[in-house]
Amino acid sequence: MKKLSTLFMALWLSASMAIADNHGEPVEAVGEVARAIFTTAISDREPVDNLSTLPSGLDQVYLFTDLRDFTGQRVLHRWVYNEVVEAEVGFNVGGPRWRTWSSKTIPTSQSGEWRVDIVDGEGFIVESHYITAD
Repeated sequence: MKKLSTLFMALWLSASMAIADNHGEPVEAVGEVARAIFTTAISDREPVDNLSTLPSGLDQVYLFTDLRDFTGQRVLHRWVYNEVVEAEVGFNVGGPRWRTWSSKTIPTSQSGEWRVDIVDGEGFIVESHYITAD
C-alpha cells in the first residue's frame, strides 16, 4: 500500500509541476480548440456538414479543427478505437488561427465508438471528440 501511495504522490506532483511555472504559480493553458467538427468533406478550408454518427455505407470521415494560439506547436489528431491508437496525424501550426483536418477510413469491422484526441505540442490532450460508426 505504501508503494501505491508513493506512486500516486509522484504522479500528482508531476502533474502539478506540468501546470505551474517555475515559481509554483498556475500557468494559463496555451491554445484552444475553437471548433471541432466531424464531416464528410472539406471545401474552402471549412467542413461541408456536421456529423454525430457515421452512417453505414460511408467509410471515410474527417475531423476539422479550428485551432487558436498554438503557433509553433505540432498538434496531433489521435484516432482511437477500443482504446487502441489507430492513427496519429500531426500538424505544424503556423499562425494564431489555424484550420486543419485529418481523415480516417473506418472499415465496417470497426463499427462503434471512435474517439479523436487533440494533443498539443507538450503531449497533453486538449480535447477529445467522439463519433459512432454504424
